[in-house]
Amino acid sequence: MEPRPRRLFILSFVLLLLSPLIGLITKKNIAEYETTKLKLGSDEFELEIADTRDKQIKGLMNRDELGDWKGMLFVFEPATRPAFWMRNVRFPIDIIFIDQQGIITEIWKNQEPCGFVCTAQQPAELTRYVIEINTGASSQISIGDKIRISLP
Repeated sequence: MEPRPRRLFILSFVLLLLSPLIGLITKKNIAEYETTKLKLGSDEFELEIADTRDKQIKGLMNRDELGDWKGMLFVFEPATRPAFWMRNVRFPIDIIFIDQQGIITEIWKNQEPCGFVCTAQQPAELTRYVIEINTGASSQISIGDKIRISLP
């Protein structure tokens, strides 16, 4: 092997070996997130609050599951058109986009984890809050519904 391809091969091999360790190091403990309760239709969810850039980047990555009636609430100040992808998320979810007035503007149902190549997607409207919950858990809500969000 030529020197450069050999170095690239060795680096790739080392990264492959270290990837489980990197996952453990970067895995956030759920206790690090504040939580809030939120009603969607007649169902009440306990949502972890992702209100910092680091928490938003981490999202639901590297978790094996999301418990029943659990989820994540992303808070964007000011409202924006955040990009989302399913990289290192291990289960399908519903993603709910909410504007500054608390109105649901989009619901992306059954978002499947992506493979090695992921494409980020953005909502069409400015978004103040995003909720990620288990697939199917958004069945009682619709675009245009108003959601009352209370942060601790």
